[in-house]
Amino acid sequence: MTQILVTLEDNSLAPKIMKAIEMLKGVVHTSLYEKEEEITSNPTQVHSSRIQRLRGVAKGITKQQIEEDERLAYLLSK
Repeated sequence: MTQILVTLEDNSLAPKIMKAIEMLKGVVHTSLYEKEEEITSNPTQVHSSRIQRLRGVAKGITKQQIEEDERLAYLLSK
Protein backbone atom coordinates (compact mmCIF):
# COMPACT_ATOMS: atom_id res chain seq x y z
CA MET A 1 0.00 0.00 0.00
CA THR A 2 1.21 3.49 -0.81
CA GLN A 3 0.09 6.72 0.81
CA ILE A 4 0.21 10.24 -0.61
CA LEU A 5 0.23 13.35 1.57
CA VAL A 6 -1.23 16.50 0.02
CA THR A 7 -0.96 19.90 1.72
CA LEU A 8 -3.59 22.49 0.87
CA GLU A 9 -3.36 26.19 1.49
CA ASP A 10 -7.13 26.73 1.38
CA ASN A 11 -9.19 24.49 3.70
CA SER A 12 -12.38 25.09 1.73
CA LEU A 13 -10.99 23.01 -1.16
CA ALA A 14 -10.40 19.91 0.95
CA PRO A 15 -13.83 18.24 0.55
CA LYS A 16 -13.78 18.66 -3.25
CA ILE A 17 -10.24 17.34 -3.58
CA MET A 18 -10.96 14.40 -1.28
CA LYS A 19 -14.04 13.52 -3.35
CA ALA A 20 -11.99 13.68 -6.57
CA ILE A 21 -9.28 11.46 -5.09
CA GLU A 22 -11.90 8.94 -3.88
CA MET A 23 -13.14 8.62 -7.46
CA LEU A 24 -9.73 7.47 -8.72
CA LYS A 25 -9.36 3.78 -9.44
CA GLY A 26 -7.49 1.92 -6.72
CA VAL A 27 -8.06 4.45 -3.94
CA VAL A 28 -9.00 2.58 -0.77
CA HIS A 29 -9.38 5.36 1.78
CA THR A 30 -8.95 9.11 2.19
CA SER A 31 -8.41 10.99 5.47
CA LEU A 32 -8.33 14.63 6.42
CA TYR A 33 -5.70 15.80 8.89
CA GLU A 34 -5.62 19.43 9.89
CA LYS A 35 -2.23 20.78 10.86
CA GLU A 36 -2.00 21.70 14.51
CA GLU A 37 -1.44 25.40 15.02
CA GLU A 38 1.94 25.87 16.61
CA ILE A 39 1.33 28.42 19.31
CA THR A 40 4.30 28.30 21.63
CA SER A 41 6.03 30.56 24.04
CA ASN A 42 9.35 29.45 22.54
CA PRO A 43 9.90 31.31 19.24
CA THR A 44 12.97 29.17 18.45
CA GLN A 45 10.91 25.95 18.28
CA VAL A 46 11.20 24.67 14.72
CA HIS A 47 9.71 21.18 15.12
CA SER A 48 6.06 20.17 15.17
CA SER A 49 4.44 19.14 18.44
CA ARG A 50 4.62 15.47 17.33
CA ILE A 51 8.39 15.67 16.94
CA GLN A 52 8.67 17.50 20.27
CA ARG A 53 6.80 14.61 21.99
CA LEU A 54 9.15 12.05 20.43
CA ARG A 55 12.17 14.05 21.52
CA GLY A 56 10.74 14.20 25.03
CA VAL A 57 10.39 10.41 25.15
CA ALA A 58 13.98 9.94 24.00
CA LYS A 59 15.40 12.52 26.40
CA GLY A 60 15.92 10.12 29.32
CA ILE A 61 17.66 7.32 27.40
CA THR A 62 21.25 6.64 28.50
CA LYS A 63 24.11 5.35 26.35
CA GLN A 64 24.12 2.13 28.37
CA GLN A 65 20.44 1.54 27.56
CA ILE A 66 21.18 2.11 23.87
CA GLU A 67 24.04 -0.41 23.93
CA GLU A 68 21.84 -2.98 25.69
CA ASP A 69 19.00 -2.62 23.17
CA GLU A 70 20.16 -4.00 19.80
CA ARG A 71 17.25 -2.50 17.84
CA LEU A 72 17.71 0.94 19.32
CA ALA A 73 21.48 0.84 18.75
CA TYR A 74 20.89 -0.19 15.13
CA LEU A 75 18.37 2.60 14.49
CA LEU A 76 20.53 5.28 16.09
CA SER A 77 23.60 4.19 14.14
CA LYS A 78 21.84 4.95 10.84
